[in-house]
Amino acid sequence: MNGDESQDWRRLAEDRGRALAEAEKTCQAWMKTAQMAEEWADQLGRVRQWLQEQLLAQSRELQDAHRQREQTLSELLALHEQCETAKKELVQKSEELSRLEQSRGLRLVRWVRRRLLPPQTLRGRLVAKSVRVTLSLLRRSA
Repeated sequence: MNGDESQDWRRLAEDRGRALAEAEKTCQAWMKTAQMAEEWADQLGRVRQWLQEQLLAQSRELQDAHRQREQTLSELLALHEQCETAKKELVQKSEELSRLEQSRGLRLVRWVRRRLLPPQTLRGRLVAKSVRVTLSLLRRSA
């Protein structure tokens, strides 16, 4: 039995040695996995930091763009108001010019009647009457 016992002990020792070697390999594999996980976490932290920096930079750019947009809109509004004012002034000037042209036209007609066609002559009276009729028709249509 002594020989069988020693073989059993030897077998047990060999099995235990193999189990220990296997456990050591498993432990090393888990250590390597843990080390890789730490490296990944570190890389993810750096990526997160970089993404935050990019987001901050884009946020600043967006704020600048909003400020520029608001400034451009206010400038556009001021230009629009100037345009409207200029349009109103143009309409007023156009009306004044139209009135001035009408008064000049009437003055010319009066001058022609007085100078060229005196009312003492028959021709002068006929032209004066036709001018009065024409002017009255023009006033009605206006």
